[in-house]
Amino acid sequence: MSLLLESIRIENKQWHNLKLHEARMMHARQQLFGISEKIDLAATIPIPISLSNHRYKCRILYGLSIEEVQFERYFHRKVSALHLVKDDTIRYALKFADRACITQHTEGLPEDAEIIIVKKGLLRDASYSNIALYNGLVWHTPAYPLLKGTKRQELLSKGLLVPKVIKVADFSKYQKVSFINALNDLEERTYILKA
Repeated sequence: MSLLLESIRIENKQWHNLKLHEARMMHARQQLFGISEKIDLAATIPIPISLSNHRYKCRILYGLSIEEVQFERYFHRKVSALHLVKDDTIRYALKFADRACITQHTEGLPEDAEIIIVKKGLLRDASYSNIALYNGLVWHTPAYPLLKGTKRQELLSKGLLVPKVIKVADFSKYQKVSFINALNDLEERTYILKA
């Protein structure tokens, strides 16, 4: 069975959204292995003292137990082109390390290009993130993403995002799209759809 993956932001030598990451890991382990054991990542994985105050990604590969932990400096990737790709059979409800079902849609695209996956006529997710779309008044996020991300959950709980069923035909109603995930806050990585 493929290993699961969790990517967690560390900035100013502090974990971000750790409880939401732990909850997602517990849910995945319960679904796959029937294990409901609590996970305490802060106690299990100490933040290396060598890290600066910059933003880092802690990449955790796990299954029944934690298999590998990596820390790497994180840099935002600019988005200069956007492509809608259709895939009516894609499934990615658990964050597996094997992402072939998603990466197949980015093959041949420039590094600064991003995709939005359309499943059964509805906007879902980008290649490495959930999406938020701004209509000039409010930020909407797809009500049915492929993967329920931790940053998406945080923003929903703060009332900064409104879940909405977004059809392809609705896409033209938005001014910009923000790519949100554990490493990217709302509006940190955006693409302007129209001025």
